[in-house]
Amino acid sequence: MIAQDVCRVCAVAASQVVDELAPIPVLRQHPHTLAEVLADIVELARACDTDAAPLMADLRARLEAARSAAGRRPRVRGVFLEWLDPPYPAGHWTPDLLDMAGVDDPLARPGRPSIAGTWEQVRAAAPELLVLAPCGWDAERARREASAVQDQIDSVGAAQVVVLDGSAYFNRPGPRLVDSLEALVAAR
Repeated sequence: MIAQDVCRVCAVAASQVVDELAPIPVLRQHPHTLAEVLADIVELARACDTDAAPLMADLRARLEAARSAAGRRPRVRGVFLEWLDPPYPAGHWTPDLLDMAGVDDPLARPGRPSIAGTWEQVRAAAPELLVLAPCGWDAERARREASAVQDQIDSVGAAQVVVLDGSAYFNRPGPRLVDSLEALVAAR
C-alpha cells in the first residue's frame, strides 16, 4: 500500500492508512522538493521490485533539456499561484520547477507547503509573469475560476498571465512534474 502525507485535502492521511491497514506494510511518501519526488519514484520502483533506472534517465534528460532551453532566455520575475481566492503562492516542489524554468518567484516557498497570501502581496511582488494553476482544477475550470477574480488578476499588472492545468501537472508529486516544467518553459 502507498500513502501520501503531502495534503490532507487530497487524500487520507498516511498515519490513518497505517493505523487502518496494520499489519500491512505501507510505503509513506511525503516529498517537499523535486529531488524528494524523484527519490520517491526510485523508492516506489524498488518496493515494486522494478528497475527505475530507465525512467529516471529519461526524466533527468528531459529535466536537463528543459532547464537548458530556459537558460537560453533571460530569467523572468513571476508569481505562481496554486489557489486563487485567497491566492496561495507556490510551495513544495513547484519553486524548484520555477527556478529551472527561469522564473524568479519572490513569493514561492521552496520545500514548504503553500499558505494563503493576499492579492496585495501578489501585486507588491510585481511579476512580469503570473501563472495560475489552482490545485485540483483542470485548465478549463481554472479559467472559469480566474474570471471570478479577474479584477484582482488585472490589478497585478503582469505582462503575461498563463493558466495551466494544476490538477494534471503541478499538484501531484510524480513523473508528470517533468511535463509541468516543460509547460512552464513553453509558457514563457
